[in-house]
Amino acid sequence: MIVLAKINSAIQFATMQHGTQKRKGKEVPYIVHPLEVMEILYRMGADENLLVAGILHDVVEDTAVKIADIREYFGDDVAELVAAHTEDKSEPWEVRKAKDCNELRTAPRRVQMLVLADKLSNIREMKQDLSVVGNDLWKRFNRSKEKQAWYYKLGVECLSAMDDDTKTQWAYRELKRTVENVF
Repeated sequence: MIVLAKINSAIQFATMQHGTQKRKGKEVPYIVHPLEVMEILYRMGADENLLVAGILHDVVEDTAVKIADIREYFGDDVAELVAAHTEDKSEPWEVRKAKDCNELRTAPRRVQMLVLADKLSNIREMKQDLSVVGNDLWKRFNRSKEKQAWYYKLGVECLSAMDDDTKTQWAYRELKRTVENVF
């Protein structure tokens, strides 16, 4: 059973932590992205803790919040989900992206769902922005369009098991189709 109080607490927490952050190159409040990730997870039939992790998935990478804080406020399960989707930014971009994708192949199903929802939200936004700003979109990123294409195509490959589950199949197929359209 989903208890809205925990989800509402996560929304308030993430909104406060992300503060005035905006999406890359836009005036859209950052919190819109975690909320879309939560909505995608909900449509995939995610449990309450996975929905909460969807809301919180970027707070450790993008704010001063630590995994220990997530554990204290939201419990071990949520903290472990967020930690599984938090990058070690001490390694070069290409190395960590390849490593993360390869680990994703054998990750627990709920972690795969979280990553799928995050990637789907991001690629949806990229597709929309591409139709508005064209190839200027790629100036927003620290890596070229070609590197972004490599990363997203690798993600599609590493998440291919999600095509075998009727609950996640729609999201995986939308991700795959949108990646093909964008790149």
